[in-house]
Amino acid sequence: MDKKDILAIVMLAFVAMVLWWPALSTPTSIVAFDDVTSAFYPIRMMSSSGAGWNPFVSSGSPLTADPLTAAFYPVDALLFSLFPAHYAFSIGFWFHTFLAGLFTFLCLRYFGIGKEGGMLAGITFMLSSFVVAHSYAGHYSMISTVAWMPAVLLGVVWALDKRTFASMLIAALPLCMQLLAGHQQVVLYTVILAGLYALAHAIKEAWTKRSIMPAFAPAYIFAGIVIVGVLLAAVQFVPTLELSRHVTRSGGISYDFATTYSLPWHNLATIVAPDTFGNPVDGNYINEGSYWELALYVGILPLVLALLAFLFMRKDWRVAFFVIVGVIGLALALGKHNPVYWLLWKFIPGFNLFRVPARFGLIWTFAIAVLAGFGLDRLLAPLKEKQQSVLRYCVMACCVGAIIVVLSALAILVFKTQLLAAAFPLVANGYASRGLFEPVDLCGRVEGLIMTVANDLWYAAFFLLLSASVLLWKVLRKKGVATLAILLVIVNLLFYGTSFIVTTPLSDAYAIPAHIAFLQEQPGIWRVYDADGAIPDNYQIVWNVQAVQGYNPLLLKNYVSFIKDINVSERVSPELNLLNARFVASTVPLHNPDLTLLHNSTAYVYGNAAALPRAFLVSALTDTIPTVKDVKGQHITSYTYDTVTIQTDSEAGGVLVLGDISYPGWIARIDGKETPVLTAYDGVRAVTVGAGKHAVVFSFEPRSVSVGLWISMTILLVILVIVTFIYHPP
Repeated sequence: MDKKDILAIVMLAFVAMVLWWPALSTPTSIVAFDDVTSAFYPIRMMSSSGAGWNPFVSSGSPLTADPLTAAFYPVDALLFSLFPAHYAFSIGFWFHTFLAGLFTFLCLRYFGIGKEGGMLAGITFMLSSFVVAHSYAGHYSMISTVAWMPAVLLGVVWALDKRTFASMLIAALPLCMQLLAGHQQVVLYTVILAGLYALAHAIKEAWTKRSIMPAFAPAYIFAGIVIVGVLLAAVQFVPTLELSRHVTRSGGISYDFATTYSLPWHNLATIVAPDTFGNPVDGNYINEGSYWELALYVGILPLVLALLAFLFMRKDWRVAFFVIVGVIGLALALGKHNPVYWLLWKFIPGFNLFRVPARFGLIWTFAIAVLAGFGLDRLLAPLKEKQQSVLRYCVMACCVGAIIVVLSALAILVFKTQLLAAAFPLVANGYASRGLFEPVDLCGRVEGLIMTVANDLWYAAFFLLLSASVLLWKVLRKKGVATLAILLVIVNLLFYGTSFIVTTPLSDAYAIPAHIAFLQEQPGIWRVYDADGAIPDNYQIVWNVQAVQGYNPLLLKNYVSFIKDINVSERVSPELNLLNARFVASTVPLHNPDLTLLHNSTAYVYGNAAALPRAFLVSALTDTIPTVKDVKGQHITSYTYDTVTIQTDSEAGGVLVLGDISYPGWIARIDGKETPVLTAYDGVRAVTVGAGKHAVVFSFEPRSVSVGLWISMTILLVILVIVTFIYHPP
């Protein structure tokens, strides 16, 4: 690596910083992305304190076992120890955006591509709509995991070339980091990409040497990398594996759910014009599915350069590989619109665990970025006369494309009134009914949508012409083609992406409504049931309010079954009483004789006198949930994330019931002696206690974490020993 490589890396960091400057320059604000404010920030507040259990959401849920928490991810551990949690997200988004570009650059350089091609590929991938739009959605763990995708591929490529045991062990480190970063779906896609590369490498070896035997080595190396990577990440993988057996997705999900957010065919238009169906930043997005899930935009020039790579270098097996992989990624993104996807869901492990097939667009995005790097590298080399002729045709094609796009934009403006009349009922019937638009704002939003689409087409035409200019510059044999190409991609993608980076002051993001302030004043330990969205998802963690519900994609199936019949519209369900729900919050009045109105401001807060104490004694467990008159409340002396201490006092003893959800890993000790934890009433924890006074301590001590940690440390030690004393890299 020379000075120019270092300069290119610094440039990648700077470009990523320009994108994230609105967040980096406001350290008192938090990125105003839904999943950050509703999930990642609240969870990070707990996990940074070392908590393993989350008592605020869904009557309790495992924290470290949830991969989205990324409790053992070294990068986050460092960032969140150096910066306040809200600002660490800004730093983290920037850093992982940069990492995505850096690892793509290094991957291209290892392929033998020049600095310019590697830099353009890195910029294309890190500023692509997949990265930027998912950042806007607040998918922090996804961006953190995506950043390691090129590094995993680079490790596999390097290990296949070196073919040593030590290189296989070292190549597993990026996969370990990706597993710890938390988004398992992206890990699956990365393994598919790297596995396809290993397969292609094996086929090439067998074809070159006219023997099947050389093909086995790449298979062994790739399998070894995956196994070692998983073992290195066992500290996260083992608890997550335990959790997977208890969530609603265990055993797989239905085909209909698995194909939620499949890429519609008409969405292929966003490859050239990303806002064809509106933009969520402008509030006029109307397409089926979320904008970020269907994002395919990589800029205009990278598409042109990828095409040139195919035209000029298709005999290079790596170019052919990325062309095929890009097509496969796009085909899989179609999900239910591709009949082959059902076969994959049915017979290929992993496909029945995740929804949103459109996320396979990540593989398409990366493939195009790599091909663009190959294309620029070839463009900078001397071209034969036939290739010069092809280049001229490409210039003309870009110009013709620009003309077609301009005519389309003009047609939209000329027939704006007719389009508005046609689009209004479509949007009103299809989207207002689902609550996406306010009726008073609908007309303005539809008109704004039409203008957004027209403007998007103008921009597409503009960048098509600029792309043609870059190619023409090469045809004219002028210098500076690489500089022009890189600058054009930077301008194109920053122009697209910067509007997605929005922040809000932390104090405004979690401003406490009056009804929450009222709840915070209530004494004792209790839960609140949110009848209809009076408490934003997971904000109760920040507000220190324990709730019956909350947002988590990995819901415990026994808890879902337990609360499925809870209803407060007419009567209060016994299950709600068992969960110690002393309060019910609602945005509308409730006509329930079991509830008493206590507060009415930003929301209605009702008292539930029938709620059972958090800890109580019964003489014996039955199939029926008891009432207040049937139990004797017990004193909770300490209630923390992972530990609950209860002082019991009874003449006859009985069963101590704690109204917290049951889950493996909870240990009970009575007067210091461990005792079995029972599951009471199909949902909550309990222990049998004797007569008299006893100190009962429930503590969350999952063996899966300690076992996983032992495995991870052992494998890491083995790698260090081998690399240090056996393998000496040049």
